[in-house]
Amino acid sequence: MSLFLRSAKEFFRTGFKEVAIAPNKTPYNMAVSANLFTGVTGRHPNRKINWDGIVVSDGNLARPANVVTTMYKDEFHFSWAPDYDPELGSENDRTIILAYCNETKLCHFSLSGGQRKDLKDTFKLPLLNYDYKSFEVFIAFKDTLSNQVSRSIYCGHYDFNN
Repeated sequence: MSLFLRSAKEFFRTGFKEVAIAPNKTPYNMAVSANLFTGVTGRHPNRKINWDGIVVSDGNLARPANVVTTMYKDEFHFSWAPDYDPELGSENDRTIILAYCNETKLCHFSLSGGQRKDLKDTFKLPLLNYDYKSFEVFIAFKDTLSNQVSRSIYCGHYDFNN
């Protein structure tokens, strides 16, 4: 868990900025606190990451609805439904996406992807060899004017078996 959390630290600056408002609270500390409760399963020494319980962003914007994620070559393709409350989001909100590689222990991410109104986005991984690597993938929305975010959605586990 600690390798994942450290790798995602830069992403958490955006993903948890909204909830890290109390004195002496940092986005990273808030992310660690949130994920230690929901992101771990089992007892020591057999603890494992519960990816369904991992949160990479937390805020009050409307979440993406009915997200569908597919993988093709070195890209993840996302689509979602136009189902949100205009008071909790804007059609101009942008996706923030995180893909964690289980083998390299590195996070790859985008902090300004497609707009909510587009109902789709594509996230291309950096030019590396991803043969026989697996990824845990997350998506959320961010308001570009206020920097508010939605709570993230875990999109699933994906294997590159080329």
